[in-house]
Amino acid sequence: MFPTLLPDEFLLFDRLCYKIVRPRRRDIILIGNTWDKQKNYVKRIVGIPGDDVAIRDGILTINESIYKWSSKNISYTLEMGHWILGENYYFLLGDALEWSLDSRSNGPVHFDSILGRARMVYWPLSKTRTLD
Repeated sequence: MFPTLLPDEFLLFDRLCYKIVRPRRRDIILIGNTWDKQKNYVKRIVGIPGDDVAIRDGILTINESIYKWSSKNISYTLEMGHWILGENYYFLLGDALEWSLDSRSNGPVHFDSILGRARMVYWPLSKTRTLD
């Protein structure tokens, strides 16, 4: 998730929030038991159930609208693809698109694989901050 998160940072995850509300676009989440049964991943939700997600010519569109990344996350390495998300499926991307293992290569993720929402960086103390 670089540059949003750095390798030495520890995160606090809210494991109960999605029992009350559904995940939202741009949430940073922890997923498990999906692409690699031995690892958990931290990714950003880009597509939510019912979305039409497409990547063409390095441009990501959601429901035919261009998805805007903040300037620090722009990448021209997006491979072509098209996904229509079913009920309870989410399209996830890492912020470091050049080397991220995400839904582009592994497909959308079911709601049951979402373990929680990232709320804050708590370590190192000098980098403590909330995540929106």
